[in-house]
Amino acid sequence: MHNRTQSKIKLIVLGFIGLSIFVIVLFFAFIAPYRTMPILMYHFVIDTTKNSENLVLEKKIFQKQMEYLSKHNYAVVSLERAVGLMKAGKTIPPNWVALTFDDGGEDFYRNVYPVIKKYQFAAALFVYIDKIERDKYSLSWRQIDYLHQDSLVTIGSHSLSHEPLVLLSTAQAEKEINESKLILENKLKGVVKFFSYPFGALNQPIRQMVQESGYLAAVGIAYRKGEFKDNDVYLLRRVFVSKISRFPLMFKFMVSGYYVPTKELLLRVLNIKTPRDVYK
Repeated sequence: MHNRTQSKIKLIVLGFIGLSIFVIVLFFAFIAPYRTMPILMYHFVIDTTKNSENLVLEKKIFQKQMEYLSKHNYAVVSLERAVGLMKAGKTIPPNWVALTFDDGGEDFYRNVYPVIKKYQFAAALFVYIDKIERDKYSLSWRQIDYLHQDSLVTIGSHSLSHEPLVLLSTAQAEKEINESKLILENKLKGVVKFFSYPFGALNQPIRQMVQESGYLAAVGIAYRKGEFKDNDVYLLRRVFVSKISRFPLMFKFMVSGYYVPTKELLLRVLNIKTPRDVYK
């Protein structure tokens, strides 16, 4: 009986060692070489914990995350600065992080802006035109203009209607991409350089439209490995900061630079659909 127990323990130990070796080989072969600059994607930062949506993060959690970045000497840089380095073919410093916020909720003005102002963190805010001043949860044009006046905040387009562009006709998609840019530029009296794909849904024609519309770069999400070219500034992969980020170890992983390549590999291996697949 004693020998049988010892044999089981040995098998468990050997299995654990084997699994550890497999994970290490997997990491260095398929993940480590593809480390990407963490571009964090937030949506709504609210005061209460009662909302169960995965797009919503509690304000105190967001504050702790920004405090973590500050204490651990992360450089929270603008998308323009990061893209400039990418286009020059230079290596992104390992401590660089970018912050992005989609949809244009009023919570950005109330709960996010004071925090990034405190730490002097740059952030990109992507708004879609049809939402502005349409409900009590949206930013007003006056607030957007105020934020635009601060060099820390970059205002980008998230289309006109937030419809998945791959479901629209070519003419409709071009209108969403071009007119949203023109409206923002007219309102803000400045050049709008960045675009965020609604739902992260796109294909090569949509990507080409964005480039031809004069945007400097565009942000998406994580996709299945091999679907799109790496290091494409018109398809910058982002880290979706969901409710699971409230766990400190998970947030550390999200800002490590290995979150996106790990997720893309898992999406490919497990053949998991993404918004890009669902909406095409």
